[in-house]
Amino acid sequence: MTADGRLPERDVALADVRLNGEALPTPVVFADPGGLALLGAVTPEEFGLGVDPLGRRVVPVPSYAV
Repeated sequence: MTADGRLPERDVALADVRLNGEALPTPVVFADPGGLALLGAVTPEEFGLGVDPLGRRVVPVPSYAV
């Protein structure tokens, strides 16, 4: 759901994302033509990354087995 309450339909697929020699399949949601690219939460979490908002970068974060 969008911030203004709309519920748009989007195509979804799995895509292989590569980072530092590691490749993982991750879900991709396709925007309308001309739409902005947005990195969501799933892909960074799959690679064990978090966001450092002050440094404006992604950083490794520890993962815990539960």
